[in-house]
Amino acid sequence: MRFTPRKLPRFRPPRMGWCMALAVVLLLGVARFAPQNLPVIMYKGSLLTLASVGGYWLARWVFPYGRPDQWLTGDRAVTLAASAGAMLSERMGVSLPVGPGTVLAVAVAMACVSMICRALLMLGAMLAVGLGL
Repeated sequence: MRFTPRKLPRFRPPRMGWCMALAVVLLLGVARFAPQNLPVIMYKGSLLTLASVGGYWLARWVFPYGRPDQWLTGDRAVTLAASAGAMLSERMGVSLPVGPGTVLAVAVAMACVSMICRALLMLGAMLAVGLGL
């Protein structure tokens, strides 16, 4: 058996590295011109971070079956999208042509709705903490 060394994974910078760099530059600017405000800014930033995590978990607990990933992978996604499409056509009185394209369109739409719902719950939690303290 021949030994072949594995390649190291290629280094990738963080996805929002530019945003992190901008935040560090602004934080350094505050530290330079108004150092007395630095603890307050760090406190508020940590509160908003905790609120976003709390909003995310609140969305997962309130809507356990409304996860975006369940609509886009596997056989369960096709079943869910087909039943959602049938329910939409029944309640709205519109006949949707049943086919793989329709099922995919309904699955993508439901994934978008569940992502927007999660984002709105996170926004509400962050806004409540940001305005309340």
